[in-house]
Amino acid sequence: MSNRHDAYRPMAALATSSVGSSATYSTGAANSQTRFLRVSAVGAAGSSIYFSLVDSAVTSATGAQLPLNTVEVLKCNPGERLYLRSDSTTCIANVAEMTD
Repeated sequence: MSNRHDAYRPMAALATSSVGSSATYSTGAANSQTRFLRVSAVGAAGSSIYFSLVDSAVTSATGAQLPLNTVEVLKCNPGERLYLRSDSTTCIANVAEMTD
């Protein structure tokens, strides 16, 4: 039996913030029971958000791409932060903590 699933228990919003291209945005540290982060973003057509759990200076060259109007669920460890940056225009990102 696989331990993979697509049903998670929402815990709390970790961040809802404007994310621009001039500086990296960092969420707060995930709490001790957080095992997943749900990330979504909205903004101008054709823009993207780049994210990383390890690189605080995330760019389009070092981060994974999250196209706008999509949702990504990331596996994380308690205490980790998510770093976000937009490729061009300011976007709004929402990050929620989730557990099994």
